[in-house]
Amino acid sequence: MKKPLLLSIMILFLLLSTSCSTKRNTTDKSDKTEQPKEFQTVFTNLNGEQARSEVIKAMKDANLSYVDQFIQWVDEFNQGLGQETGLADSWTNLDTQAYQDEKIAANWKRNHEDLDTNSRLAVFLLLQNELQADDKKSYGLSIMNDIDELEYNLRYERLRPKIDQYIALFDEVTIKSDKSPTSSERTYIKEWKKRNVVYRKSKASLISVICTDPKEQIAYVAHAGILIEIENYLLFIEKLGRNRPYQVTKFQDRASLKEELLERRDYESSSAKTPPFLLENATEYGDKLSR
Repeated sequence: MKKPLLLSIMILFLLLSTSCSTKRNTTDKSDKTEQPKEFQTVFTNLNGEQARSEVIKAMKDANLSYVDQFIQWVDEFNQGLGQETGLADSWTNLDTQAYQDEKIAANWKRNHEDLDTNSRLAVFLLLQNELQADDKKSYGLSIMNDIDELEYNLRYERLRPKIDQYIALFDEVTIKSDKSPTSSERTYIKEWKKRNVVYRKSKASLISVICTDPKEQIAYVAHAGILIEIENYLLFIEKLGRNRPYQVTKFQDRASLKEELLERRDYESSSAKTPPFLLENATEYGDKLSR
């Protein structure tokens, strides 16, 4: 009687041991499985060497023009500015961005009589290899200051021969005040086609934030930046404003870039009923929401 009982106990022990061993191995495998990291939207102001080198390489790989001169503009603006003004040397979480705009503007004014460049002029410098448009002579108030600088400021001497193309690209478009934003968007695209605004196919594209003024019946480029497609993310290069920093941001996709741009109060239209819209090159931005 004792042997069968002992044998039964041994069999039960072996079964329990096997069961526990199997469960533990499964748990170990589960613990070792790496969960996909959540994408973090990060930015830099190109003061740090590592981020700076990465961005310069991406710009040159995308065949952007005058990259070295653009970096000189960045260095000139950043001179004397430290992290206490909110500038980021390395890649930094975009949610932590907090520029000290008054300190940044005061730093520029100490050494310069003129305002720094704006987003449109910065973009135009980099797009010389990618852009083609018919010459346009007349222009509206929205780019009047830009044209004055292109004509008389030595900083823009390289761009001066292409002033007429600049006008074709950035001059305002006449719209009807009673039309919807979608209608204004279609009108803008049609006008660009009339001006023969063409972008060569490349890794880089122009992103334009278009605001409308129903009272004046115009739509205009309130802000512009350059988007470069990288293998695992999108790189967006911009000048935030005349007295605001140059900024480069990594976005996961076009939808997150659109959300960021349209949430900014800087580019609100003159009427709350007519929110701004985005264009990518000379096409609707909505056509390319996914990477």
